[in-house]
Amino acid sequence: VITLPSGIEYEILRSGDGASAENALVVSGEYQLSLPDGSIAFSTYENGELDEIVLSDVIPGLEEGIRAMHEGDQIRLWVPPELGFVDSWPQNIEPNSLLIFDIELSDIVEQADEVLV
Repeated sequence: VITLPSGIEYEILRSGDGASAENALVVSGEYQLSLPDGSIAFSTYENGELDEIVLSDVIPGLEEGIRAMHEGDQIRLWVPPELGFVDSWPQNIEPNSLLIFDIELSDIVEQADEVLV
């Protein structure tokens, strides 16, 4: 398990050998959001198609986790509450919950021209 300075932790389940998502603006892949009790709050796996993820539109913890990935990677990501749904929580998620994402990154759809770090 790798811990980032922000407190996010992730485990590489499968390593890909594609391009880094560090400067990605839009990626495609599949992901599932689970809660510590094992319940699934959201999953793109249900529709059987890749989902385009605009990194500026997702919670900070998910964005940071995806930026640590490469095309072809599959990771499990643990997002602390302060990097999750800070202002408003979805109906099926309790405030201040640890969020657990399983993410498979298929492709970088759009990359920034400049370094975003």
